Amino acid sequence: MWGPVMLKGPAGEAPGYVVLMQQPSPGIVVTVERQYVPGIGMIREVVVQARNGAMLTRWENRLTAKP
Repeated sequence: MWGPVMLKGPAGEAPGYVVLMQQPSPGIVVTVERQYVPGIGMIREVVVQARNGAMLTRWENRLTAKP
């Protein structure tokens, strides 16, 4: 976890936190990056699946409007 760092959220830049997680398993590694801004919650999530260092899939979820 890193922070506070400036993150780009739905209301512009704000100080927040970045959490990086990795789930290794035989053959495939899943890495998840989540960004949080206090008072709003999770504003971005990036999930990457890789095999032997080669990316298989990548998807991103982003909050585009304030809740």
